[in-house]
Amino acid sequence: MGISMGYASPLNGFSTLQVCKVYVMWNCDTCPSTNIPMPVVKNPSTNFLGYTDFPNFVPFNAVGLTSLICATIATEESTWGKVKALYGE
Repeated sequence: MGISMGYASPLNGFSTLQVCKVYVMWNCDTCPSTNIPMPVVKNPSTNFLGYTDFPNFVPFNAVGLTSLICATIATEESTWGKVKALYGE
């Protein structure tokens, strides 16, 4: 589809910058599959993934990364008291 975002105040794009956060909620007891990739790719219409500077609006290329959703996470058995102790009283 392609998504464009704008901000009222310019942001510093010369260091790591989180532009968008995607939340996924699975309504199941167990996932049908694990480690499903969710890549950030170029806009299919413009073949561009990037940003522009302010105030000149010169386009710069950006790097899209891939996250894994519903990944298998190792756990260990514990008691409820030990879990609560992690967060204080």
